[in-house]
Amino acid sequence: MSHESKLIAISPNLGTFFSEQVTEVARKQGLKVEAPVVNYLGSLLERFSKTQNFLATNPEGKKEFRRLTLIWAESATATPNDKYFLLTQLGDIALFTSGFFAERIPKSAVDLDFYMAMGEQAYEQAGQIRESIQSERALNVFFELSKSFPNFTEVLAEISEQSLLANEKDLLRLYEKWLKSGSARISRMLNEVGIITAKGPLDQND
Repeated sequence: MSHESKLIAISPNLGTFFSEQVTEVARKQGLKVEAPVVNYLGSLLERFSKTQNFLATNPEGKKEFRRLTLIWAESATATPNDKYFLLTQLGDIALFTSGFFAERIPKSAVDLDFYMAMGEQAYEQAGQIRESIQSERALNVFFELSKSFPNFTEVLAEISEQSLLANEKDLLRLYEKWLKSGSARISRMLNEVGIITAKGPLDQND
């Protein structure tokens, strides 16, 4: 199955479904997430479940990741309202890509750290614009997303990896991913389905 087809999901309450996933995964990771942020992430996942909202079409007609630097450059000369929209779009794309497709980020030009840094900055600036144009004192989700960007990347990564728990072939892929990364998150996920990644009884004296 291609990475595009994995993005597609159909549900009458898709936003609610994803919000519940965010809540559950955050709980497992020991992360406290305020309700407005949960709802925002649920909406983000619902929106990007449609590939046309996430991937861009290049001049050759092929789908590719949107170029964050182009969105950033466009935002630099935009009006405040347009800048707000572009920065939130950039932050959303950077967060979703970092969580779902970290291994697919082109290594030649940029890396995962670049995506995360761009996302953090975009959300921070979007939060500042929101503060300047709104008088409400409610939680500013963009400051929360910027401050805890790496944590939310982990939440989205686990939601993505949950699809690999469905059959033996995908479980093997997830196990191989754990062998390469040593990820505590993946280790926990494997342990939850009965695959022990910690040292066994015969190894305890090592």
